[in-house]
Amino acid sequence: MIPVEVGKKSHRRQVFNGEQNAQELAADLDLVGELRNEAQIHKEACKLRASRRYNTRVKPRSFRAGDLVWRLLGEARKDTTNGKLAPTWGGALFSRRSLLSHKKNRKMGFD
Repeated sequence: MIPVEVGKKSHRRQVFNGEQNAQELAADLDLVGELRNEAQIHKEACKLRASRRYNTRVKPRSFRAGDLVWRLLGEARKDTTNGKLAPTWGGALFSRRSLLSHKKNRKMGFD
């Protein structure tokens, strides 16, 4: 059996207007900047909500020079004999500088 092509046009092809389509595409291109700005605002709002939600569970702490603190062990310093059950914190240390002054210096670009 040989397929026969039907010559009837679809509704979309009958109603299509090339000039109007080009004008609407140009208008859409003009609005892309505004849509991009709205997406940027939405993204920043989502980031702000996420950071606020995260920071509600964080306990604010301030350390001064000489305070006793725990040292966070990185993967390189971990004792591998215990495998994945190895502690992530090392022994107690004394802080060398104030955390508050360290943050201020980093904001100003001194660190």
